[in-house]
Amino acid sequence: MFDFLIINVWEQRKLSDEFSNFIVPMRDKPKEFGGNIPWTRIEDIEGKYLNGTLSEQYVTEDTIKKMNLKIIPKDSLIVSSSATFGVVAVVTQDLITNQTFIGLVPNEKESLDYWYAYFHSDEARKYMRLQSAGSTIFYIARESFENMPISVPSKDEMLKIGTYFDKLDNLITLHQCVFLDWHSLLDATLK
Repeated sequence: MFDFLIINVWEQRKLSDEFSNFIVPMRDKPKEFGGNIPWTRIEDIEGKYLNGTLSEQYVTEDTIKKMNLKIIPKDSLIVSSSATFGVVAVVTQDLITNQTFIGLVPNEKESLDYWYAYFHSDEARKYMRLQSAGSTIFYIARESFENMPISVPSKDEMLKIGTYFDKLDNLITLHQCVFLDWHSLLDATLK
């Protein structure tokens, strides 16, 4: 994976300089389901994009208001902040989630591919492990995310790096699909 901290000419900042909002979801699970806003869990993430809920659980705006649930907006990231660190996804529609995640709203949505790749880096994962606390389930506080030290390239470089990793992810996915097709064909042939 790309080393996001080795480039000395990049500007040293905190994550809070690059994100306009850090959304910490409520602990409570919705008491009733229905509506059209997805309630998502870590099991719903199957790749780069979080498109909804595999469990088919949705909430209404009324439930959101009653329970004071926090909406993670479209064009933001969710990053696992407890138990399993390093699970990250790009949010493609407004959704609700539990406290397993923190929602990160970037200052510029064009940088989403870069930040998606960044949170898969060894540096980001190491920082999260070192900042986690807890006796049974480890958790990273919002303040630790906000204060995460980062090296930031120019906007042009950021977009190029993000595009590079996006294309690489797409290529890997394509090859995985081809492999699965060949594997299925081989199984069918040998039976």
